[in-house]
Amino acid sequence: MTTIAEEALTFSFSDSCQASKYDDWSFYRNQFQPVANGCKAIDILCVEGNVSWLI
Repeated sequence: MTTIAEEALTFSFSDSCQASKYDDWSFYRNQFQPVANGCKAIDILCVEGNVSWLI
């Protein structure tokens, strides 16, 4: 099971999901942020089979 904390919330994902904090991705920090001028993005990306959750 994967557990991800985002501010005051904690999300738990089953082992069948691939979940991670988007803010921790180097793409977000190095590519998106410099051109987006501080624009916000999703917090968590979860993929399970053919379904993607943008949280």
